[in-house]
Amino acid sequence: MKKTILLLTVLLAVSLFAQSNYEVLLSRPDITGLTGGTATDLDGIPTVGLAVGTMVAVFDGTETRIYRLTTGTNAESSPGVIRPDDFADPANAKVWIASLSSDPEETGYSGAVGHSLDADDGSPADVVYVDSDGQVGIGTTTPEYALDVDGSIHIPMDNVIAFGNPEAEIKYDSTNERLDINVNLIETVDQQQTSASAGNVASDKWQAFTAGISGDLVSVEVLVNPIFPLSNAILRIYEGEGTGGALLSTTTGISYAISAWYKIYLSSPVPITSGNQYTWRISQATNYGFNFETGDVYPGGISSLGASDDWRFRTYVGYLAPSVSVDSDGNVGIGTDSPTSPLQVVGLPVYANNAAAIAGGLTVGAFYRTGADPDIICVVH
Repeated sequence: MKKTILLLTVLLAVSLFAQSNYEVLLSRPDITGLTGGTATDLDGIPTVGLAVGTMVAVFDGTETRIYRLTTGTNAESSPGVIRPDDFADPANAKVWIASLSSDPEETGYSGAVGHSLDADDGSPADVVYVDSDGQVGIGTTTPEYALDVDGSIHIPMDNVIAFGNPEAEIKYDSTNERLDINVNLIETVDQQQTSASAGNVASDKWQAFTAGISGDLVSVEVLVNPIFPLSNAILRIYEGEGTGGALLSTTTGISYAISAWYKIYLSSPVPITSGNQYTWRISQATNYGFNFETGDVYPGGISSLGASDDWRFRTYVGYLAPSVSVDSDGNVGIGTDSPTSPLQVVGLPVYANNAAAIAGGLTVGAFYRTGADPDIICVVH
């Protein structure tokens, strides 16, 4: 009994703190049930003339709950929603809504099983549910994934669903009225300094550059010295010249030990603006080797070496181009974003016959065209 009184006191205190517009708290220890219409049931309490916002604590022998009298016509759904016996629409359209419960699965305020959010009027319940593994369910209390949605999803036009950093995205292009599946990364060299007359070994290097193209910075390319390789290095992108500006991106786990240009893809693209300065920085626990050029051959920014020396590098701006597009007429384009027939495929390889296609690396079921007139589409067999 002492535990019940203590729990009731705690729930009461939380509820009073959370409700800023309550009218009165009823002390009704005689109420021991929820439905039935008797003098000891919640639905038997007369509510005509009872102010909206009135709260009552009920212990039904199993759970302790705090109910709040709310304007509404909600159907009864015990224990979350209780309709008073004197409910009448519109004369007395008020219902009891469970605000707090000692059972965490009912209102989601406490407990290790999960936490949930109900609709504003209490019905439906568990609209958003987070289980003990951190998985989020919308419309379901048994999520099986990080986000599990049972219902329709609305995404405003021109927004994207991105995969990876991103390696792919799905987007509805409202300007051209088409749905695009974009997986083809198109990259363009923006800034570069490719000459070198000296080398340097250190654990932390940076180079400022001035963007020449507005778009998404997707990668930075550097020439690695295999004697002093990259080993679990970190690439950071900063706003402005030097490393004192805002940190825009961090890419970790970079390792490379071959004497060749190595393109490091950012963990997420960084929007850059033409004419603005940015800085790439590569650091690791041990020394690594890069080559550089003297004489201020790159005027777009200084480096960690000083104002007159520049590391050898390239920066790339890129975007994901459509691989599959569906226009407003239902035409499907593969390799083109402007299909003119129900199915249009651009980019099929050209082979004279099946043997040539197999020799060229195609496998059974792949398509190719002959390149003749008519240009026949064939299937590898």
